[in-house]
Amino acid sequence: MIIALELDKIICTPISNWHALDQVSKCEVLPGAKEALDKLKQLNHTILIYSKRDVSLGMDTEVWLQKNNIKYDSIMFGKPKYDVMLDNEAFKFTDWDNFLQQYKFVLETR
Repeated sequence: MIIALELDKIICTPISNWHALDQVSKCEVLPGAKEALDKLKQLNHTILIYSKRDVSLGMDTEVWLQKNNIKYDSIMFGKPKYDVMLDNEAFKFTDWDNFLQQYKFVLETR
């Protein structure tokens, strides 16, 4: 299963100033994020991280992910480009425990 998730507010604390390069290193891993991603990778899921951060923060962001031992398969930067997006299967993320509990069957059988 391919699981796409946003970096800020899902994996780490959000950046307050998108143009300050030192902000990336100040981000903190959110509770349960690393453990949940480890579990998803252990179940052989593909992790796609996307971020609305500007691509100029890409290298610093990837260094941050490595430093925090966050496992993922690919990452995309910049706001996704589309005119209209409709999705009837979106998941409202509240926290990692809720996500893993709600999707346990799907995650463990695909």
